[in-house]
Amino acid sequence: MLSFKAYLLETLKMPAKSRTLGVDRKEMPQIDGKHTSDFLSYLSKKGIKSKKKRMDPSELKATQHQFHKTKIQSLLDYMNKGTYDDQYILVSKDNYVMDGHHRWLAHMNAKKDIGVHQIGMNAKDLIQLMHEYPKSYTKKLYEHEII
Repeated sequence: MLSFKAYLLETLKMPAKSRTLGVDRKEMPQIDGKHTSDFLSYLSKKGIKSKKKRMDPSELKATQHQFHKTKIQSLLDYMNKGTYDDQYILVSKDNYVMDGHHRWLAHMNAKKDIGVHQIGMNAKDLIQLMHEYPKSYTKKLYEHEII
């Protein structure tokens, strides 16, 4: 018999690998939330515009194909407790999540709109530009991080 927590993890809705761009988590550039404004300025200096808005998470698609279910459930728990820090995620103009996959999936499972910075560039080109940004980094799926 499954524990309640195991049951919750089993019931999370996740995108099939075939419906993602198939990028490994360890290859996806990450940008800390504290650097988001700087990254958007970096893009602006290169002539790339972005807009801040709220979106239905079902309109978005995954770039990476690996996800940490426990992290998603933890974010859902924060939402339910009212202690969730609603940071905006980074999204390409073709609606791919660039940074913030776990937040996106928490919103998708909660059926709540999510705040995005939609960047005026397609996902594949944006991945390269994110790698070039001096404050970006990569990490494996289960490396320690603070939510």
